[in-house]
Amino acid sequence: MVGASHFGAIARVVGLFFLWKLVMLLTALSSPGPGYDTSTQLLLPELSEEHQSLPSRLSARVLSRLIRWDAVYYVTIANRGYRFEQEWAFSWLPTKLVGHIARGELCDIST
Repeated sequence: MVGASHFGAIARVVGLFFLWKLVMLLTALSSPGPGYDTSTQLLLPELSEEHQSLPSRLSARVLSRLIRWDAVYYVTIANRGYRFEQEWAFSWLPTKLVGHIARGELCDIST
């Protein structure tokens, strides 16, 4: 019976994780306009074309709200390391993890 209760606890944690991710996704999708962050338009200018079909506009809306400057900073730092003062606002651990995962070096994050 220990296995069943352990499975139930894991299922609750996984369920809470997905519920939290759904709340975050809905928050991002309900945010109005581009806001102060225009990095998505700079990174992917084809998302701002107004003559797109409805499915293309909807996918562009989702992408523009999910790709924000934080993600761009994390990926850039993971790729080349910290270079500018404002980049130090981003935690060391996630940037190292992203860099090592991207290079296929999952085991050693100490460098």
